[in-house]
Amino acid sequence: MYCRAEESSEATSSRKPDMRMKLPLKYKNKQRDLEILFLESSRPKAGVEKFIKDWIKLVRMSKRAHDKLFEEINGAYERLGMFDKGKEILDELLAVPIILIQVHCLEVKIAVLDWPYKVYHRVRVLENFTIPSTPPEDLELLRNFVYHFLQLLEYVDDVSSRLRQIWNEADALDKQEYFTRRSSTPPQSMSIDRSSELTRTPDKPIFFDVRQPNYE
Repeated sequence: MYCRAEESSEATSSRKPDMRMKLPLKYKNKQRDLEILFLESSRPKAGVEKFIKDWIKLVRMSKRAHDKLFEEINGAYERLGMFDKGKEILDELLAVPIILIQVHCLEVKIAVLDWPYKVYHRVRVLENFTIPSTPPEDLELLRNFVYHFLQLLEYVDDVSSRLRQIWNEADALDKQEYFTRRSSTPPQSMSIDRSSELTRTPDKPIFFDVRQPNYE
């Protein structure tokens, strides 16, 4: 779902991206909209200062969005880090990137930010290409533009698919551990105190005593 930045991003309380993409995920009938893509663009003749500011803004929002991904899934499944499989799921989540797109003048830069080993954020530029301002006479230029655009769609699809898979794995593990914990406690047997006699009427013979055989 594409969302124009009429409101500030969840990844920051003050900055508004030109465009962002959210991935809706459900947990216990509650929907969480997680940001996975940010785009910043400038006018065709914007200067270098605008280019630098937009890039810094993109990186900051992407860092916060990646932190929020971790907080959301770890918060939804509080016991996830207690199990080996849960730790593996969290490690996989850290490797899922946030997509950054910067359009400066007619130049497009596609990059990704991930958080390997929860140690540092890493930004990698994947694609650079130019938007044709006029219909290109050379079909190779048009083919190159279409190729990069389709490549971007593939990046978005891969990220969203991987996040859904991780979320489903966490949900399945949470349910499995829940029922395992409930069924792991064996039923308690009844405790009988054989040191005490059963209640009987005074001056009456004992009808039944666990300490003596009952003779007729």
